Amino acid sequence: MNKTKVRKFKIDTSTIIDQKKVNEAWEKVMDKKTCGKSCKCSNKDLYKKALDVWGEDAQIGMVIEECGELLSAINKLERGRVTEEDFMEEVVDVYIMMNQMRELNKDLFDKIYKYKINRIRNKLNKKIIN
Repeated sequence: MNKTKVRKFKIDTSTIIDQKKVNEAWEKVMDKKTCGKSCKCSNKDLYKKALDVWGEDAQIGMVIEECGELLSAINKLERGRVTEEDFMEEVVDVYIMMNQMRELNKDLFDKIYKYKINRIRNKLNKKIIN
């Protein structure tokens, strides 16, 4: 028996032509009490909603895209072909996507993060002592 992967709801942007239609589609999937024109939801809630609206696969694809744009900005920065602001914009885009990815499995993310931070701390301590 073949198992099919269930896809989460996402907005098909190819059928949305103007901003009014984008807003209408967005409002259908967002909780109007916490997210409307003046969204007051936390960043954490926003990351979760982005994953719910566009789906994990699409957001993982966005991670790839944003990381590629950051790599390009790094190359251009080294050659003086991009401003520091443009570079930082790409860093922030990747940071936002990483926060979304953390929402997929916070416990595992936090475990690995603590391990990596402690590893850096230990390397720095050895460097300072020597």
